[in-house]
Amino acid sequence: MNRILPRPTGALCKPDAGQISNCVTFYLSNKEWLAPPTETVTKHKTIKQLVYFSGCTYALDEAGTLFTEDDEVKRKLNGREVLYAVPQGNTKLFFILKDSVLYKSAYSGNTVTVFEGKVSEIIAGEAHAFLKTSSGRYYATGANNYTQYAMVHVQTDEAETTLLTTLNKLRIKQIYCGGWHCYAKLTDGTFLGWGYNQVS
Repeated sequence: MNRILPRPTGALCKPDAGQISNCVTFYLSNKEWLAPPTETVTKHKTIKQLVYFSGCTYALDEAGTLFTEDDEVKRKLNGREVLYAVPQGNTKLFFILKDSVLYKSAYSGNTVTVFEGKVSEIIAGEAHAFLKTSSGRYYATGANNYTQYAMVHVQTDEAETTLLTTLNKLRIKQIYCGGWHCYAKLTDGTFLGWGYNQVS
């Protein structure tokens, strides 16, 4: 499960996702490093998140400025503030902005706007991700070949999101995305599971 949220200042810590072959994220507070950063990052003293993804380094400072050698991402962001970055396995890197979500694809190299609106959280699986809006509604993007959306007949497009009508009818406390499956914990403590898994 790749569920990356901003961390408070304090001791150096690894992300929940751990180390992935093509994508490693580090959170910094005391300016120690788990890997050699670029010279640009080293000189910058307020970096809160450092992501290595598909051969590029992405460093996010406390003011929401992203430092990277990836010219396409810089062009797409156009100076806009980034709240945080979330990797989806080693295939996509999401950038959560104040009013939209972009992702960088490791396969095509393209950077695409996938959602317009305020997103409070992204929960990423191996090939799919759920976006939770500030109003509490869930959307999905990516693969649905094992009904990861909890909706059977939904065709997907990499650059689109789907409103999760089934899930939005439930009182969800938390959603967890795995490789090709998902779990939801409801407010009454019930756990639900769907997709390609061993639940049933």
